[in-house]
Amino acid sequence: MGYVGEVLAGDRGMSEVIEQAMGSTEPQGEPRAKLHAVVGELIDAARAGGTVRADVTAADVNMVVCGLAAVIRHSAGDWRRFAEIALGGLRP
Repeated sequence: MGYVGEVLAGDRGMSEVIEQAMGSTEPQGEPRAKLHAVVGELIDAARAGGTVRADVTAADVNMVVCGLAAVIRHSAGDWRRFAEIALGGLRP
């Protein structure tokens, strides 16, 4: 999440340009499926290690990333603090 935040904060207009070009900042089709599969594997490992709630899904992580992007894009506060609070909600 920190890396995603750094990338987005480094180029605040990137998500806007992606949205204008693609109609959405959401990955679609095969890239979306691959991303969700990788995130799902990470969640499974974290769940096995007891570091995330049992009900966390890839869609939950996607919502956190979208929220992070919105905080950065709209300068709506400290994105690192947002990430800390949001990720805290995924912990058991």
